[in-house]
Amino acid sequence: IFLGAWADVGEKATFDVTQEERDAEYERRWKEGGVFITGGYADVMFNEKANKNVQEFFHKKTHELVNDPEVAKKLCPTNPLFCKRLTTADNWYETFNLPNVTLVDLQGMSIQELTSGGLVAGGETHELDDIVFATGFDNLTGALGAMHIEGRNGVTLKQAWSVG
Repeated sequence: IFLGAWADVGEKATFDVTQEERDAEYERRWKEGGVFITGGYADVMFNEKANKNVQEFFHKKTHELVNDPEVAKKLCPTNPLFCKRLTTADNWYETFNLPNVTLVDLQGMSIQELTSGGLVAGGETHELDDIVFATGFDNLTGALGAMHIEGRNGVTLKQAWSVG
């Protein structure tokens, strides 16, 4: 089981094989889809250098799929993979190549106003039909918090996670 699902998780460490072998394994997993790209090697979730290696592959794939290099860069995670949820849905990255899709990056700015035809952010008006607020969600962790898992000194998992 890997990330709460049945998955083929590799037993070797990332750097026990050549970069060419790693890239082939990453590519195989990428084609299978989903988040299991990081399951190719046993140490990806625990070894910072191993995680960085698969992250570089993930960035390369993102840049291959997204035509605009600046948009691709904004879509590449800067934190270690799986510190935050990865988006691996079918055609997610290719969506940003459509002429009617614009990534509005709110890092360092906020939405100033919602209007009947869109929104104003960073002093710029964006006309739109839909807004997708990617604010995060409580998937998987909600169920874990509800299970009353208790650790050292009687601190529940929910309590421990409440401070970040």
